[in-house]
Amino acid sequence: MRKALTTAAVLAAVAATLTTVAAARTGSATQHVEITEKGDSYVLTPSAGGVEGDKGAMTACCWTRRFVVVAGRRVEVDDPQLTLTGANGTLKFRNRIEWVDVPGNLGIFTGTWKVVGGTGAYKGLSGHGRVVGVQTAGGYDRAHFFGFLTSG
Repeated sequence: MRKALTTAAVLAAVAATLTTVAAARTGSATQHVEITEKGDSYVLTPSAGGVEGDKGAMTACCWTRRFVVVAGRRVEVDDPQLTLTGANGTLKFRNRIEWVDVPGNLGIFTGTWKVVGGTGAYKGLSGHGRVVGVQTAGGYDRAHFFGFLTSG
């Protein structure tokens, strides 16, 4: 009998937790976003929803830099914090990228990003996604971020 009551209590607690989580997610909205970076500027293009398109300045700071060897090739691993400052507010995210040099003084990179803060229309958002990009021989970066932003 004791085992049956304990099992019933555990099941009731799990059901209550799942109901609370489901209720909390009801008010949240997820949007697909794409962010194109050209040098020090960006354009944010979201799917239909609460977050609107924006453009402005992109800055990077506060990263660590290390090197690993993958398949016999030296790969640079960085984790800059990026700040997008536009008309709708600021959006900050941590970006983890892996760089590889290619012939012709070019570099390519790929990685992930995760929202770490925001102001204005971006306050309270969470999100994550992927990034791909290239750096030219002149040091000009061009990147494409894609993923999701979630409000609520």
